Amino acid sequence: MALLNEQSVLNGSRCTRRVWLDRHEPKTSASVWRIGRALQHAHLLSTYASFCGEMETIERNQAWSERIALTALKLQRGASELIGACFEVDGVCATVDHIRSTDTGWVITSVRGAASPKPAHNGPLAQAMWVMRQCGHPVAEAQVATINPDWVAGPTASPFRLKRVTQSAETRAAHLDELIPTLRSVVASGDPGPTPGSHCHKPGPCPHLATCQPGAGDRGLSELYRVKAKVIRQLDAQGVTHISDIPEATPLPPIASRQRRAHMSGRVAVSNTLHAALSRITRPTVYIDFEAIQPALPDWPDARPFGVLPVQVSLHTLDEDDHLTHAEW
Repeated sequence: MALLNEQSVLNGSRCTRRVWLDRHEPKTSASVWRIGRALQHAHLLSTYASFCGEMETIERNQAWSERIALTALKLQRGASELIGACFEVDGVCATVDHIRSTDTGWVITSVRGAASPKPAHNGPLAQAMWVMRQCGHPVAEAQVATINPDWVAGPTASPFRLKRVTQSAETRAAHLDELIPTLRSVVASGDPGPTPGSHCHKPGPCPHLATCQPGAGDRGLSELYRVKAKVIRQLDAQGVTHISDIPEATPLPPIASRQRRAHMSGRVAVSNTLHAALSRITRPTVYIDFEAIQPALPDWPDARPFGVLPVQVSLHTLDEDDHLTHAEW
């Protein structure tokens, strides 16, 4: 049976066809992006574990079957805490960042590189709760570990803050009793057919968008600049799928309005204030390009989480005689 991991179940809660297509017509994933995210999380989890004290870890650089077997073996041998524990029941799987045994059951923790807990963080915890209970491991509490923005790098207190989210996870876990059988049925049946909507574009474009909505990728509503989700839903309800089809009576922010005008006319739409703005620029002019990072857990002394740290700067200066000079750091 095809495995339903946390991402599959989340996708299926938004669009059941996504789960079917991922199983029967998989697309090549953005491997570099996924590897980067995996490395970031591995570093985050390693730091979390270092502040929790020594404990056994299930490394992710192993086959899923090996991780499942190793988790079961460590629990059989009496491990009371595990990092990266893995569980599976009837094709539904869950990876838990941290599990800790108590007299009333397991405390499960999701470690996140965010400044505060978000509702989306509860989804993996809910699935872990559901799967572990199906496997015979009672879960007593669920919590999210996030970054303390006031923490300063160095050998000081833990940079992590814990928040209990047991009730929210319980509520979401209860919904899985109905969702999981539905997704299993979808995977085992024929193509359920497209169901276009805002889920096709958020939180990111679906890799199967061209299959469900041919030709919508370059003119779809997801290309609109800073238009509220409420407006997108209203347009979806009206059957509007392309920017050029948005009624002129529908109010849009200035940039999105120019996008509509450009699509409707087939020509580049230029702000009528651009010429005046450019005419005020006089030599010498400096053209700057820079790169910066915002690490959740910076490695440098006195650096704070999520602080903007420049790592490269390039300056080109053009003087009155058209002489160009360059400086970089």
